[in-house]
Amino acid sequence: MYLKFNKVEDFFKVWKEDFFGQRGLFLPVDKRFGLGQAVSIQIFVKGEDWGKIEVLSVWANIHGPEKEDIPRGIFLRLIKAESEFERKLAAVK
Repeated sequence: MYLKFNKVEDFFKVWKEDFFGQRGLFLPVDKRFGLGQAVSIQIFVKGEDWGKIEVLSVWANIHGPEKEDIPRGIFLRLIKAESEFERKLAAVK
């Protein structure tokens, strides 16, 4: 799987450094993953390949209430990242 972002800001709309103490991607409800499902994702930002990450679907609010402290979507916890991804991430923070 791959995710493409036109701007760095778009990437940071889904990237979470601390979502209940975990790093990863918080995706909207239109992306469907079963809880516990591991996924490899190639990340592209502004046409540039940031590298591959491996994530695990660990939290979802698909049908429940949507509040500030209970967002609607699916959280994919980062379990492994290529060094290129970590380098690119550190460079834009």
